Amino acid sequence: MATHNHIGIHSVDELIEAGKTAMEASRFEDAAAQFSLALRYGPASSDEEAYLRSLLSDAYYKRGMSREQLEAVFKYTSFADLSRLSESLQMFVWIRLGWAYTFNNDIPRAIAFFNQALPVAQRLEDDKSIGDCFFGLGRAYRFVSEIRIARDYNTSALEYYRRVGDWRRLAENYLNIATIDAREGDFQNAINSIKQTLAIVGDRTEHHVLGHAYNDLALIYDHLGMPTELILTTWEKCLEHFRQSGDAAWLGVSYNNLACKLIQLGDLKRAESLCRSALEMIRSTGRLQQLGAVLDSLAQIYLLFGRFAEAEQLLQESLEIFATMKDNRKFLNKEVYLELQPSMTIGKSQLLQGEVDKAIRSFEHALEISLRLGERQFRPEAQLNLAEALLQHGDYERASELIEKVRTHLHDSPDMLVWGTLARLDAKIALAKNSLAAAIQLLDQSSSLFEIRDNKYHHALNRIERARILERQHNYAAAIAELTQAIKVFETIGATLAQQKATEFINQLKALPAVSQGEPTPAHQPVADSVAAVDGFITRRIVQAAVSRELLLHELASVCLTLAAARGIVILESDSTQEAPTRDGLTYRIADTIGLQNAEKSRELEFINRLKSHDYGKYFVYPFSDKQQSKFLLHLIEPQASGLAQLHISMPPLLALVEQGLELNLLKSKRRKTRIFNSARLLAEIELPGFICVSRAMNRVLEQIYKIRSSNVTVLITGESGTGKELIARAIHAGSSRKLKKFIPFNCSAAPRDIVESQLFGYKKGAFTGAFNSNPGIIRTADKGTLFLDEIGDLPLDLQPKLLRFLQEGEIHPLGENQPEHVDVRVVAATNAKLEKAVADGRFREDLFHRLNVIRIQVPPLRERREEIPALINHYLELYQQEATKLNLRLSEETVDLMVVYDWPGNVRELCNEVRRLVAYSEPGGIITPDLLSSEIIKAGKEIKAPTNPPGRSFEETLPTPASLMLSKAIEDLERRMIQDALRRSSGNIAQAAKELGLSRKGLYLKMDRLKFND
Repeated sequence: MATHNHIGIHSVDELIEAGKTAMEASRFEDAAAQFSLALRYGPASSDEEAYLRSLLSDAYYKRGMSREQLEAVFKYTSFADLSRLSESLQMFVWIRLGWAYTFNNDIPRAIAFFNQALPVAQRLEDDKSIGDCFFGLGRAYRFVSEIRIARDYNTSALEYYRRVGDWRRLAENYLNIATIDAREGDFQNAINSIKQTLAIVGDRTEHHVLGHAYNDLALIYDHLGMPTELILTTWEKCLEHFRQSGDAAWLGVSYNNLACKLIQLGDLKRAESLCRSALEMIRSTGRLQQLGAVLDSLAQIYLLFGRFAEAEQLLQESLEIFATMKDNRKFLNKEVYLELQPSMTIGKSQLLQGEVDKAIRSFEHALEISLRLGERQFRPEAQLNLAEALLQHGDYERASELIEKVRTHLHDSPDMLVWGTLARLDAKIALAKNSLAAAIQLLDQSSSLFEIRDNKYHHALNRIERARILERQHNYAAAIAELTQAIKVFETIGATLAQQKATEFINQLKALPAVSQGEPTPAHQPVADSVAAVDGFITRRIVQAAVSRELLLHELASVCLTLAAARGIVILESDSTQEAPTRDGLTYRIADTIGLQNAEKSRELEFINRLKSHDYGKYFVYPFSDKQQSKFLLHLIEPQASGLAQLHISMPPLLALVEQGLELNLLKSKRRKTRIFNSARLLAEIELPGFICVSRAMNRVLEQIYKIRSSNVTVLITGESGTGKELIARAIHAGSSRKLKKFIPFNCSAAPRDIVESQLFGYKKGAFTGAFNSNPGIIRTADKGTLFLDEIGDLPLDLQPKLLRFLQEGEIHPLGENQPEHVDVRVVAATNAKLEKAVADGRFREDLFHRLNVIRIQVPPLRERREEIPALINHYLELYQQEATKLNLRLSEETVDLMVVYDWPGNVRELCNEVRRLVAYSEPGGIITPDLLSSEIIKAGKEIKAPTNPPGRSFEETLPTPASLMLSKAIEDLERRMIQDALRRSSGNIAQAAKELGLSRKGLYLKMDRLKFND
């Protein structure tokens, strides 16, 4: 019974349990409040206080409150306080101190605490704590950019968390590995690791981990030039999870990251508001590195506004923050990773103000930091910034060397923004060499890359460069038209400085005598009539674009628009999800367009899905495919190029090149770093035939079996279906003195109720109609041995007295016999039913229950002994591959991890069937990867859905207004509005609305209760 003090407060134990429950539900603010209250009312011992303070530190960590995270456990930096604790609690506290110091930027001390805790955890054979030490060391070394060391520690942590089935830490570990992959430019494997995180979390409530997962995924999608709609949808999920977790620091970081995307989209005012809100959030948390990054983002916005003094002030503050951090880490002799950005932004400021020599030095410093850190994510940007400055300085040779280094990097790690900038610099070099055709093609490529990222600012900058080319061709009217379009964009987004420079340029052109006197200028000839469809420039563009499926299709559309001088281009992809195929067996959806309005897109879909394949040529429709799973159509709308109209321009070579690129991209997308699960490290012990034991819970079961090995007492085995109750019964028999006699199993629910009696107790010939021969029955067959009565709770009520007599007297009365017969049988019964409830309901005799319940063995479900899962997987894999003669099958670590964290409602039986299915689907010598698992296990590891905003509302409108970002009421209003919208779209269906919002049903109900939906 719960205890209360004199003012009605629950006991410390109850507060701790309430706090732990809140932690599991991602209600970290509530958890911190419960733990704080428990501390206030006094723990019973030093160990309990240390445990409670560590839990409170964890809760503060989840809320991004770094100072409070450290303050909660800081007292144990004193030897006097630490020495009062038991060894296991000292270890527990050291780990929390390590985590706290990591997030308070004192990495040396954090590493020292982890190294103190690790040998203790190893001596105590505490796999969870060993994993925590490796996890903490991995994160600490990543903070100081020791990427390879961090990866090794994170990989080691996976092994120990896998042993104990800690799904939350496994998920966080994969996120850390994804961050490392992204830092090294391996974006595809980073995406794979993030999706592994999402699959591990599944439908559990873990807003903190999911917020980080969607944050990282959105950043990588942006690097790869994924559709803007997908990126913003991912940000929406990220922000919602961080709001629900209450982590102010990471909510602020996410606002800053979104602001960087809005800068690209040209929404500078909204980006400024988000950055200012992010500053307010992060300043209060003490996260210095993140604070420095937000100051840099705001400075970049002010540079575009032309507000140099304010930008320089912000950059100076940012550099001072990073200098403070470096002082704290001085004996590690490491740079601060995010210091790269303000160093580059300073260079950009100097370049915009015409201080080219200073800009070169700033960019060289940024590049030097990148090389010292061994990082690859920001290095291409630093190299291209330096190349830009060198071009302005006239050093074309050194600029070209830097550009080639970036080009090599892009082969393995595409970044659309970097690539677009590179192509523009290539165009500038080509123009300097008077290679106008090359400059035009390179600038077209750059514009296409910026267009796919919806980067309005850089796309407008390209218009200025195009105007320079047109000026060189004396095509002043076209140059002025390009500049006019650029000025409109700069004016719309508020890029004051760029607008001023474009205006100066246009005024210079208008002042030229040829323009001012109205002399005619040469007509701008379309490229399509002067070059073949696949010339050197276009081939290069298509080959380079093959790193990204979306980019390749967009480049094809862009190239064809120029080649065909068409009004518009549409690329359509076969859609297997549609129920009504075309006459040719396929329906299509739009994959990319240029030059079409929304209304035209609908008409285009209707037209293409009616069009017969033999009419494609008549309407300039060209089919192509990726040679594996998707088919495409390219439609040129109203082409004007004479060569194409007369069929002199051949499209097949161009499309063949695109097909090769699509196939290559598809194969690369399937590539992933597959870590093979090492079964040699398993700690499985086979104590009895067919009985695998590795968990503490099953060791207790084994101890019970061992204690009754010389006894004939009746045993009742209880547990969920599929937990292996019959295996335990066989183990009891094998360990008893009856092991050389028969073990007879009988399922009380398998036979029809009217013949169970005759099967159990036997019958004499002629005892009833159809009894042509005598039958000894199951019980007499088991004489001198062991009878296993499975599903004993389903035994008919009218037979229970006869079974009770047999158990009490050792006698049975077969049907048709006049006298009872004595038998010597040991009974082991099992059930997955709650017999106590059956007794209370009158469905099971109380006296029989007590007679069976002499020795009771409770078998825990598989989800409570997860450390056993890898050993069971390996056991059944060996068994079934031998049966199927499919040798040398191996499991990837990701596959095992998803199986470890799955709850297995069918327990061992379900796991056994899953492994059998995996073997059936696999080829001999193959690697079993997560995509072969049942849908129930990988149900969360899927692509992000389309945006959930109702029609007519933009994503930005769902964000809180700047004036109310810090107010809890604004967040509650936003949550209430999102839930109302989801319920309206789902017609009140709670399950559907919860799924759309990324919540569990229980989570949605709890949130609705908190927001008082029923009032």
